[in-house]
Amino acid sequence: MDKKKYRWVICAGCTVMFFCTAGLGMTGFSVYQPYLISDGGLTNAQASMLTSIRSMFTFITMFAAARILNKTDVRLGGTLAAAGIALAMILYGTAESFPVYAAGAAVAGICYGIGGMLTVSVMIRRWFDEHQGLASGICSAGSGFSAVIGTPVITWAIETFSLRTAFFLEAVFVAVLAALVFLMLRNRPKGEERPPQFVSKAEKGKKQENMYWIGRWEVLLVMVGTLFLGFTYAATSHISVLYRNAGFAPEQVAWLVSAMGLALFVGKCVYGEAADKLGAFRSGNLFFGMLVIGSGLCCLARSGSMALAGAAVLLVSCGSVLLSVGLTIIAGAVAKPQYYAVVVRRIQIIYMLGSMVFGVVPGIIADHMGNYIPAYVLITGFAVAAVLLIQPVLYRRSGLEK
Repeated sequence: MDKKKYRWVICAGCTVMFFCTAGLGMTGFSVYQPYLISDGGLTNAQASMLTSIRSMFTFITMFAAARILNKTDVRLGGTLAAAGIALAMILYGTAESFPVYAAGAAVAGICYGIGGMLTVSVMIRRWFDEHQGLASGICSAGSGFSAVIGTPVITWAIETFSLRTAFFLEAVFVAVLAALVFLMLRNRPKGEERPPQFVSKAEKGKKQENMYWIGRWEVLLVMVGTLFLGFTYAATSHISVLYRNAGFAPEQVAWLVSAMGLALFVGKCVYGEAADKLGAFRSGNLFFGMLVIGSGLCCLARSGSMALAGAAVLLVSCGSVLLSVGLTIIAGAVAKPQYYAVVVRRIQIIYMLGSMVFGVVPGIIADHMGNYIPAYVLITGFAVAAVLLIQPVLYRRSGLEK
């Protein structure tokens, strides 16, 4: 395939793949949370535990993702990852006990580990010589788009039919999309040889600091900051239960989750282009700021104000683009080009560790304290800590201190 002519089809194919794995499997799944508690019989802690289980299996899969993608390459690997989300929905739909729900979460986590930002970022690097940030942002926006169109449809299906029927309908839809992914993706441009592996034998013998433009202590700061960003994933994954618990009507919560998806969709495209134009540090100032302010406003959920809730959701969702495309931008800023895929994988592993560890905490807090507000206070603190750790490193990399 001609590189320039087909690259935007590749971008579209990666967007559909990410729509399935990160969107319907991760972001869009948040709409089910209140119904898993009210209709599925789960406790707050068990519903939150599904997020941690999903993150745990993504975390584990990322250690093997490089080898898997080296064997299958991206076209087949991405298709299988998308199709796996259909299997996860079938498991959710047949579940009558927590272990079966947990199995569905595990499958979804594995699929995201294979068909997530690592796969997207490598494909964009293969096909795009320019506008890489924009293309990555568009692909990553697929997860937000899933909430925009999925939330009202899923809510309607649950309210009209049942929780089980909604899961089965979504499984059929995802299976169709997985076939589309296979038709759209190509592993590499026409005439190009198979690119280097995600982890080459030569890289295994290198010291960690040789992979980065920054020093060892700065690498540590970025990784710890990324861990804190992983903690903040709970901000968007618990939006629906936060506002349902605060007394908002189901229809209002559905609109808030749709607004979250729209903000993620637009925010990721804007962030990718902003990173191309302004660099990682300047674009980070804006989006880190929105993450902190939005998380803080979520702490006011019990005010009952729909306007305040909308502002909180829009800001925290725009800021949360740092948790997907933002990680690839940070990796691109600190990694030497030949080690980009390796550093992306490492950063995403640390991020998934954070989301796995903290994912269950909001539910535990809610079971003991009766609401999710204290959890969002913690999330706001983690967002501030991430800013203080990551942004100074990006500032020095930008050369603005000179």
